[in-house]
Amino acid sequence: MHAEGEAKGIKLQGGLLELVIRSVDIECLPDDIPERFSVDVTELMIGQAKRAGDIVLTGSMKLLSPADAVVAHVVALRVEAEPAAAETAAVATPEAGATPAAEPEVIKKGKKDEEAPEEKGKKK
Repeated sequence: MHAEGEAKGIKLQGGLLELVIRSVDIECLPDDIPERFSVDVTELMIGQAKRAGDIVLTGSMKLLSPADAVVAHVVALRVEAEPAAAETAAVATPEAGATPAAEPEVIKKGKKDEEAPEEKGKKK
């Protein structure tokens, strides 16, 4: 699969083009086997997608992959400011009087092993 053009959702909306499927299954005569398929993505905006059914097939080609399978779509980029705000809020809560998170309990094996021989000696 090859995407042709630059999606409007990238230029105008700051989105990101993702190729979801890199290949599709077709049935055709040996002379009609294509080297690759090209999908025109220039009209895609954020939230829009090209599907396997949108691929132009020529000659004896028949699509075997599901026609509703997403080939490429434009998605919105995540904003990185939200995690930074959450970290700031987490730092502010201990200062506000909230109890800090408890530390994990440490289990010591050495002490039990030392007590075990003494108990065995008392039983004899």
